[in-house]
Amino acid sequence: MSNLPCNTELTQHSQEQVTSRKSFMLPPLPIDDLKVVFRPRDGLNLSEWPQHFIARAIGMAAQLPDITLHQLTIRIRQDQNVAVVSTPDEEIAARLQKIKVLCLSTSSTKFRHTWQLRMLPAKE
Repeated sequence: MSNLPCNTELTQHSQEQVTSRKSFMLPPLPIDDLKVVFRPRDGLNLSEWPQHFIARAIGMAAQLPDITLHQLTIRIRQDQNVAVVSTPDEEIAARLQKIKVLCLSTSSTKFRHTWQLRMLPAKE
């Protein structure tokens, strides 16, 4: 919503400014970290779920303590419908890579989804 009076039209330049404020680039993931890429199967659309639901489900599936989960960098790539988890710890990456099923639930519904996983090595 704009701060312009309701009878004022947006010029093309001001429309571009409003649009550019909405989209922003996140900083790149740490280059030395291992990245585990989660691609859902069974038609799950990750953009329909809050990121903290997905993060919590990943942490529970990998049996990670909350403190460890909060140290991970998790990104949802809505354009590719993937979740990318970045960690410097090889043991945690190995635990993440073992995830086969992720349980996402709301107060009324519980969903079980299978995942196709791949791990990207850290750049040397």
